[in-house]
Amino acid sequence: LSLSLSLPLSLSLSQVSKGTDVSRYHTQLAQQYLSVLDRAPQGTLRERIRRKLQSHLLKSDLYAVSLILNKLEGTKELKRELAILYGKLKEHDKALKVLVEFDLDGAEEYCRVWPTDRRPLRLTLLNIYLSSGDATLLERAVSFLNDPLSTFNYSDVYRVIPGDWPISLIEPFVYRSLTGVSHQYRSARIRKGLEEVEWCRARLQHVQLSGRVVKVTSGTYCSFCYKAFTEPNCSVSVEGEVVHVGCLPNVS
Repeated sequence: LSLSLSLPLSLSLSQVSKGTDVSRYHTQLAQQYLSVLDRAPQGTLRERIRRKLQSHLLKSDLYAVSLILNKLEGTKELKRELAILYGKLKEHDKALKVLVEFDLDGAEEYCRVWPTDRRPLRLTLLNIYLSSGDATLLERAVSFLNDPLSTFNYSDVYRVIPGDWPISLIEPFVYRSLTGVSHQYRSARIRKGLEEVEWCRARLQHVQLSGRVVKVTSGTYCSFCYKAFTEPNCSVSVEGEVVHVGCLPNVS
């Protein structure tokens, strides 16, 4: 059974791994995974195939999402796969609601593994928890906030958490947020200091060049266009070379 289930997948994986970007192959691979799952009994092999399917759906942007979605809508088991497809359609709120209803661990994993915009996703999930009115989901919200792996835009979180929550309830989150804000403040101060140093260096260089006496004679030529000066006006490049005023913007 293991051999018969794995064979069609290995053939498609070989096609896809050659670097093809043809949508048909990526769609066929997803369909083959689903076909194999229909026949696979519960157990280690089935879970391994599901993980491969989830990885393919998450990482590939080349399969026909709507086609695969039509096959999965109404599924009682493949909720994580269904959520990924909703995510591909930018319907993250819908994806997370599906997972919150059937697979809480899957909902939080969704926020961890999605390739982009993970902080807004976590905020969306937190809002779903908080707006549910369910005691179990509220406890899950507290755990989610206090999880050190859950990073947020802290100012957004403080706007949505209930005002009657004691600080002690989310103390790990509060400490982490204060540490993060302090780090951002110090980093901004360092960047500002470096920019001021660079400005001072540029200003000093400008003063030094502006104060330089340049003698232009009939034998002086522009170091850029190699033509003589017909007017007393001239410019000095950063390297100290005398050039026409009009040539200066072209000097690297």
